[in-house]
Amino acid sequence: MRSTPCHKATCPNAKAKHPRKKFDGCRVYARYTITDPLTGKLLEEFNGALPPHITTKTAADTYVNQRFALVIEEHQRGGKVPTIDRGLTVKAATQKYIADQRRLFPALEPFKTSDFVRRTHERLNTDPNSREHEIVGKIELLFRSWRSTFVR
Repeated sequence: MRSTPCHKATCPNAKAKHPRKKFDGCRVYARYTITDPLTGKLLEEFNGALPPHITTKTAADTYVNQRFALVIEEHQRGGKVPTIDRGLTVKAATQKYIADQRRLFPALEPFKTSDFVRRTHERLNTDPNSREHEIVGKIELLFRSWRSTFVR
């Protein structure tokens, strides 16, 4: 197990000589594989951050040992082992946030249009009164540009 590389601005362990050896306050990462002792079948493979409430080495050791016991016991019973909740992906989180914003800022009220505007919308096959709130459109544009720039 290892701790995350500490960020100088936020982590209390940033000034330590060996920040990766300190576990107090930082997220803990673990890599383990669990195989069936009899058949050697791979039951679970994990490489990532442990849940956020685990910030000490003893808590991480306890968590991994309990997880090992749970997986082996459920496999021997023939039950299904619950997966570790890794949280939302970036795409799912942005979709959830935009849906919340749409609820918070509903669509704008319809307005009266002239015949010229109505004919233009008919020609373009669009509805002149299907208008989203401006803030929702800006948030979607921001997240789209952010995702294309930073998420690969």
